[in-house]
Amino acid sequence: DGEYEVKEKELYIDVITPSKRDFEGPMIVLDSNGIVYKTHSLCRGSNRNRLRKAGNGDTPTGKASTSYSPNKHRGNLRYGNNGLIELTGITGEFQRASKNGRDGIAIHGGHTVGYGKLINDKGKLMPTYGCIRIYNDSMKRLTEIYNEYKNKKHKIYCYIEDYNGDINDVYEHYEMKKDPKDSQRTGNSKKQ
Repeated sequence: DGEYEVKEKELYIDVITPSKRDFEGPMIVLDSNGIVYKTHSLCRGSNRNRLRKAGNGDTPTGKASTSYSPNKHRGNLRYGNNGLIELTGITGEFQRASKNGRDGIAIHGGHTVGYGKLINDKGKLMPTYGCIRIYNDSMKRLTEIYNEYKNKKHKIYCYIEDYNGDINDVYEHYEMKKDPKDSQRTGNSKKQ
């Protein structure tokens, strides 16, 4: 949305999500030289309230600071084997949610739809309680990139933005194919 320009010694994890959150959207990782990595992500919570403390709503929009916890929830079916990239809001809805006491929002992998007893990427991305879900292989790659840039003393941010148009236009813009496993979600699941 043109809100931020990536400066030198910064890395952005830009999450572009359909505003209704019924489908996945692209996650674009970029530094000041351009795109470093592209994958799919889902920002769907168990309800639509993005701001309430312990509300488990969709992922709020805005800019967040990041910290990587490599061992947090490692091996847990809901989180996967690559730890969490924890997020704290510093602008927009995300800042308001953080000030309201909403915490525990992160980027992580975990089981997929139809495979609740396995950590794998066979099904489509499972909704969360407000975190950003990506496939396990993508999380592994993202944490490698994260550590590489952190070791180079980069500041790493996550920016979540709603897209009100056809999300296929965003995929086309970034020369990505839509995840063939993705399909429209109806209703909000209480399961993660």
